[in-house]
Amino acid sequence: MRLFFVDEHERASESLDRIELMSLDGDRHGRFVARWVARRIEERLSEGERQALREAAEPELRLWSLAGLWPSTRRRQPDLEPRGALVSRLVAEVGVEVGALTCLPDRPQAVAACADGTLAVVELRGQEAPARHETEASALLAIARGPQPGQVVVAGTAGYLALWDVTRGQELARTGHPDCLYYHTVQCLDGCAAVLVEGSGISDRYDWEEPGVPTPEPEDLAPGEEEADGFADDAGRFRRAVTHRLRWDLARDELTAVAEVDDHVYGSVLTSDGALRLGFRLRRAELQRLEPAGPIVRLGAHLATVRAAALSKNGRLAVSGDEAGVVWLWHAGSGQAHERLTLAAEGLDGVTSLALAPDAGLLAVGSQRGLVYLYRPGSGEPFWVLPGHAEAVTALAFTADGERLVSAGKDGVVRAWDVGPLKVGH
Repeated sequence: MRLFFVDEHERASESLDRIELMSLDGDRHGRFVARWVARRIEERLSEGERQALREAAEPELRLWSLAGLWPSTRRRQPDLEPRGALVSRLVAEVGVEVGALTCLPDRPQAVAACADGTLAVVELRGQEAPARHETEASALLAIARGPQPGQVVVAGTAGYLALWDVTRGQELARTGHPDCLYYHTVQCLDGCAAVLVEGSGISDRYDWEEPGVPTPEPEDLAPGEEEADGFADDAGRFRRAVTHRLRWDLARDELTAVAEVDDHVYGSVLTSDGALRLGFRLRRAELQRLEPAGPIVRLGAHLATVRAAALSKNGRLAVSGDEAGVVWLWHAGSGQAHERLTLAAEGLDGVTSLALAPDAGLLAVGSQRGLVYLYRPGSGEPFWVLPGHAEAVTALAFTADGERLVSAGKDGVVRAWDVGPLKVGH
């Protein structure tokens, strides 16, 4: 089998009986594409997959094709060029990676949880410098609106979990679980002053009992290194990771344990009524009904590590995206796959963040290459691609009215996009 690559000087190279890919942008894209192509070849490509391969041209990969699958070696251009005609504003440069975002429902502001442990309050209707507030965390990983106007709940490393009034720049309350190393999920519940929280810690168990998974050797793990849902402690012994689900009653300032699971998740999202949870880890996402309690439904269609998830406001639609650029939409009630979406060039760009509009009419997908892809669920392909970030898009959030989309990236830039005209009703 032959793989052709043509660079900007129209020089071609070929490799027989092996897959060999060159890239103008270094080894990373070549490695992803070669692995993706190899998997598809082993599965015997369908006609639809062949068409997807034909359309997978990128600026870094001017042309690549498989002899025998299609004969053409002409230069192809990407079908989806990044389009920036959509009105956008550079609303802030926070100067550091943003880990999470939330939009305040009562005012045109977004609050960014930053990797240096600060909160940045960004004005969406102007270009004023964002107000910065220092926290006790070394890095902030999650944020959610609070029970009162101007309030947010933030969480991060070193067991930091706090309620902030960002209009006054004041920490109102702080709590923490002694066994949590960090918190990755916070969700304020509607109609009550309570917050659901998830965090990760280390259990007292040293064994590994999952069938078919070998126990890691202690010498293979550095202290604190995660491997196979576990960590190596200071003595080099392998200890299993555990996920703590907590409820913080803000009125009483009480943090109570709801559940403890011998498993480690990269993150999760919860509906605002606390009834549904969507967690993600490795190559799968997991749906679980919390109210009333139900079993975990494993969504195992992903072939790469899942990096982001989202739930619709009404809890009917679940979304998960992986680092190979594949996005799955699921019926939250049944756990059945609803739709499979791919970024403009599957395998060349990975999903780093997701957000659903309040009416679930728009899906925003942030990517490793700094683009934001916009989909209408049910359409099958992105209808708009937004450039604007020099590095990965790490956080996305819609305003409460769905008129604006706020994006933030590893480059420390926060942008606001006026997506109201893209609504189906307009």
